Amino acid sequence: MPKYEIDAIRSLVSAAQANAGGVGQIADGLPKNLDDTAFGGMAASRELSTGVGGFIGSMSEQFSRGEMLLNEAARALDRIAQRLEDQEHEYGAAVTPREGAR
Repeated sequence: MPKYEIDAIRSLVSAAQANAGGVGQIADGLPKNLDDTAFGGMAASRELSTGVGGFIGSMSEQFSRGEMLLNEAARALDRIAQRLEDQEHEYGAAVTPREGAR
């Protein structure tokens, strides 16, 4: 039976969980609604404000998606580690050499 690095997988789970929140916080910290006059009162300023607002909205969506994907990866890795631990426990005794046996 192959030996899996379950501790390494668990470390990846922890790293994904730890970083997911930080990625989500970036999205939380972005401005939600820019005032049409954020860059001045001229027509071009309003267009700039609209463009920047759209860009910020897109960034916010991407960072939120990144947080979601990191959480999904953490859950998937956790399920893999748990399954490997279960199999190691269930089948490990059958393939572990016994003392004195040859």
